[in-house]
Amino acid sequence: MKQQTLLAHLARRKKFSDKYENIAVEALGHILSTSPAAVRALEEVLQTGGAEVGKIAQVRTQDSDEEGGIPDLSGRDADGRKRMLIEAKFWAGLTERQPVRQ
Repeated sequence: MKQQTLLAHLARRKKFSDKYENIAVEALGHILSTSPAAVRALEEVLQTGGAEVGKIAQVRTQDSDEEGGIPDLSGRDADGRKRMLIEAKFWAGLTERQPVRQ
């Protein structure tokens, strides 16, 4: 499969064209999905901060959960288990449903 550029990936995501934060999340998700170095760096940052995330095998954007939540980014291990959730905040604050602590 030919790897698409970041711009090509974003251009195909028309449903986000008027939501700048979602475009930024899609860009970050694309980078983490296509760059092993970027995802390893993220793992290292999370582990340095005390998170036990292990190896992230797949990164998804806007990945809904059983309770109807839609975190910006989720990382799954090789067995498909969610190992990280990231709520990327570029221009907006947390909403009522978004936790402020663990």
